[in-house]
Amino acid sequence: MSTDRSLSMNATIPVLVCFDVEPDEREVDIDARADWVGFERAAALIDVLRPRMEAATGRSARVSWFLRMDPQITQVYGNAGWAADRYSALFDALVADGDELGLHVHPWQWDGERSMWTQNFADQSWVSYCVESAFAAFERAFGSRCRAFRFGDRWMNDETMALLERLGVTTDTTIEPGHTGTETPDAYTGTFPDYSEMSCLPYRPSRHDFRSPSEDGFDLLAIPIGCVPADWVSSPSVGASAALLNGAADYEGTLDAASMVEIAGWVWDRSQPDAVFDVEVLCDGESLATVGATGFRDDLADAGKGSGKHAFRLATPNRLKDGQPHVIRVRVAGTDVYLDGNPLVLQATADPDSDIITLYLDQHPFTFGLVVDRLLADPTTVVLTMKVRCDFATSTQRHANFRGNIEHLLAHPLARRFEFISPNEFAQRSQTPALASRP
Repeated sequence: MSTDRSLSMNATIPVLVCFDVEPDEREVDIDARADWVGFERAAALIDVLRPRMEAATGRSARVSWFLRMDPQITQVYGNAGWAADRYSALFDALVADGDELGLHVHPWQWDGERSMWTQNFADQSWVSYCVESAFAAFERAFGSRCRAFRFGDRWMNDETMALLERLGVTTDTTIEPGHTGTETPDAYTGTFPDYSEMSCLPYRPSRHDFRSPSEDGFDLLAIPIGCVPADWVSSPSVGASAALLNGAADYEGTLDAASMVEIAGWVWDRSQPDAVFDVEVLCDGESLATVGATGFRDDLADAGKGSGKHAFRLATPNRLKDGQPHVIRVRVAGTDVYLDGNPLVLQATADPDSDIITLYLDQHPFTFGLVVDRLLADPTTVVLTMKVRCDFATSTQRHANFRGNIEHLLAHPLARRFEFISPNEFAQRSQTPALASRP
């Protein structure tokens, strides 16, 4: 696939939505066989949203569902194919709508002595068994071979990529560029790959290092989840003139956060409810940056704060991640009006994983919108790939975030060019895999 667009003015923009279908709780109760309520609700939500996705894009809309069918499911539910049996009618309906089914594997292993689950990434024979048994269960359940795959917690290695090729996989959406480790709080053995030098471009993985592209690499397409550098994800400045011109302004706002990831909050002018303007962020008494308070937050809209488009976000600069305390203050640009919540103390240590923001469908809509817009503005972008764990639908906030993020896509100025398709549809349309370069 050529990277020449590269999403050109008339080209469609592929959007890949990947759902991880698994038990609602990460630490599964070995004695319970609880229904997967998150999946039930996620599927029902897509049933409602699909017509709107099709109306907004003018095209049929398809998403992808990656099922857990590994040994943990067998041990807890008595059958690796439990979900396929329990939700057979639901999966039949999803497939009828054109959705793709794939596999999502975790190498959980029960430790009877400590009565706990551990993810065993260190034992390749166990990892391979988890993968192979899941593929066998998938074929028994659905009568066809699995072609789409996602490993759990963005883990992968060369041996497993080779196994996926032998099993007939044609697309893998495991990789999350920029990350150097794992965020899992669970017990595990082994190490995680370093993705810090990878790009988001789809590529054919090298047989010597799956993170590198190669024209004669594995016969499958790796499609990384979309991401951007964290320092790209800040509210663009709109100019302070709106604030300066209104001598009767009645400002209200709060500095909500000053963390390793972001400095964020909101502000509006009660006398001009729909006006947008800048805020100035100060660090230790010195001006750090000026950003626009223009982002939409549903809680602001619900509270009657004008249009709700009054949030700001500044990606925390790396130079502040020095382990030292920094006093953060925010004021309306061009004024001496400081927001409520001032000051906050930021004390952070450099963490490579905080330098990247990945496209998760249940993240805050303000952040999601900034990431999507930056990806679409990047001339190298050839596809928007995003993921979400189905348990989002059991959380009021994450469910609201998901809906807000889908709404952002459907209301986007480029929505008529979006095409919601599966990873393998994307691969089939690609004559030659796009080869990503590692800086």
